[in-house]
Amino acid sequence: MSTLPKPREHRSGTSLRRPERLALPRHLTGPVGELVQRCPAIGRIHARARGGKPLTAEEVHVVIQTFAGLGEDGWLFVHQLLGTDRGYDPDLVNRTLGAVSPQPIGCAKIRSRLRRDGAPDLCHCVFKLPPESYAAPVVHLDRFPPAPGKVQRSGEQPPDLDGDGRRHGYLSRAAKAAAALLGLNRE
Repeated sequence: MSTLPKPREHRSGTSLRRPERLALPRHLTGPVGELVQRCPAIGRIHARARGGKPLTAEEVHVVIQTFAGLGEDGWLFVHQLLGTDRGYDPDLVNRTLGAVSPQPIGCAKIRSRLRRDGAPDLCHCVFKLPPESYAAPVVHLDRFPPAPGKVQRSGEQPPDLDGDGRRHGYLSRAAKAAAALLGLNRE
């Protein structure tokens, strides 16, 4: 039985097939491997996916919000991890990753989201943070996110996801897209 979705037909008449699912590597390296190893909450999510257990919408949200900011390696890992799910849609994953805030998800939000699933509270890391920063898994990588309201953008504007020239709603859209990855309706 093939794990690939049915081929789509391009307007030129040629059949397009999505790339095959990317298998989770046995050993993670670089910033992704370091984060999975050092952050117990992220490690637990990785172990669940590796064990073949479906991820909840909250776990998917945490993974996307944590790894989207790690660049190409982070995006690849998200595809590898979410590719273990039957409902995996690479196009939807890419759209969701593109809608993520430049502010990485913090430990407090991760605890709150995973607690909703009844997961044990595994987040007990203690960080020595610079002023105007907050605890987040990326701190394990010596990346210190600025406190909300202190974000310094590179001058690049995030996409206008609502089509009205404003940025409102992009986080709720990312959450809805994460739920859609699992076929859940969060309306």
